[in-house]
Amino acid sequence: MDKINNYFDIVIIGAGLSGITLILELIKRTNKKILILEKKEKLLKDKNWCFWSYPKNIFTNNYDFKWNKIEIKSRENSVIKSSEKFSYLNISSDKLYNLGLNKINKSKNVTILLNQNVKEIKEYEEKVRIKCDKKNYISDLVFDSRPIPIKRNKLIQHFYGIEVKCKKSIFDTKKAILMDFQNDQNTVHFMYILPFSSNKALIETTYFSKKIYPKKKYISDIKNYLKKNFPNIIFKSSFIEYGKIPMYSSKLNNNNKIIKIGTSNNWIRSSTGYGFQNAFRNSKELVDNLISNKNISIRSKKLTYFLDEIFLIFIEKYPEDSALFFHRFFLKLKLETIIRFLTDSYNFLEMLKIVLILPKTKLLISLIYFLKKND
Repeated sequence: MDKINNYFDIVIIGAGLSGITLILELIKRTNKKILILEKKEKLLKDKNWCFWSYPKNIFTNNYDFKWNKIEIKSRENSVIKSSEKFSYLNISSDKLYNLGLNKINKSKNVTILLNQNVKEIKEYEEKVRIKCDKKNYISDLVFDSRPIPIKRNKLIQHFYGIEVKCKKSIFDTKKAILMDFQNDQNTVHFMYILPFSSNKALIETTYFSKKIYPKKKYISDIKNYLKKNFPNIIFKSSFIEYGKIPMYSSKLNNNNKIIKIGTSNNWIRSSTGYGFQNAFRNSKELVDNLISNKNISIRSKKLTYFLDEIFLIFIEKYPEDSALFFHRFFLKLKLETIIRFLTDSYNFLEMLKIVLILPKTKLLISLIYFLKKND
């Protein structure tokens, strides 16, 4: 091997959500010498993270905004769910980064390096070499959060959001609109509204489709939505966020010493895009296995995978029925059951309740397609 400049027990590539949650778990429970390599020059605000207040984690008491009501709108129908026990929370990514960095900087065993371009990771018999632009590092174990390329002709959740502000009080600060379905043909399209104050909100246009659109289309969606719902109101825009989330499971090629984490290791639910809580649960499981000298991996949740695959086939085959699908899902179920399903902490009885309220004929057809695909 080439000469190595620095040795660490563990190297984590990426200081996003999965990297930060894993490093916090490692700091809390081990004395490993750890290096974090982050591509960005600065950890600034680049997105809004939203999550449910259940299960508890380090950020459930450090949120920026919370809503005890959520709404799903489809054509003339509207479902509002509320709870004093469960809340929908928001934290800006810069605050999340700073909370993580504060704990990282207090640890003597952790080094974080920004502006690092990882060019190669190579596993040898006992060690792993990580080659960057200026230095090489060697480690016993690497956790890699870099996303893998989006596949063509696969369903993708893609979204574009703009934080807007006006002079009048027009937003209901007690309620977040998770889905306001738009009447688009042959695609799933909804708006997502987070009111930060009575005159400021994040307005986001979201699609479940195989096609990614030009930036001007997303901007047009938001402008038209504001014009229709808040006529004669002048808005000023500030922060913009954009993202793409694969709505399919990736086949993993983890080595014994190079472990994928985050989106590339299916930490985000393919059917919904929810994954915030998974980062904490999966990080704990990885560290459990590390401490116990077990195979360092995440147990596959076969029932969740099965349900997600059926749901995704349904969306792909019947996009025009998606609004009805979600309307029934939120209308018929208790908010607690919904949250437990979205955070992947549901039980078998709750799973049956979910299946029984959904459109049975088309769901059965989707099941047949799933069985044929996996035959």
